[in-house]
Amino acid sequence: MVTVIARLPVADFDTWHAEYERMHPVREQQGERGRRLYRDLDDPNTIVVVFDWDTVESARGYFGSDELRASVERAHGCAPPTVHYLTEHGGD
Repeated sequence: MVTVIARLPVADFDTWHAEYERMHPVREQQGERGRRLYRDLDDPNTIVVVFDWDTVESARGYFGSDELRASVERAHGCAPPTVHYLTEHGGD
């Protein structure tokens, strides 16, 4: 399991959110296993999504896909996300 943190500014949350929900089945089909959506308290047009993906390859495939680029365009005023790929560290 891989955790992905995606951060992005949006021009209009409702427009972005509708597109985000529309893409949910696509993400699941490509390997998303869970998600948590956050809005910045100081700037509610800054979004952070924490995803769980089955593999880093499937996550990188989705975040680099033409399908996601088209989704960003449909969200009007949304920038591509800044994405971080993480794996859990078991601790000492």
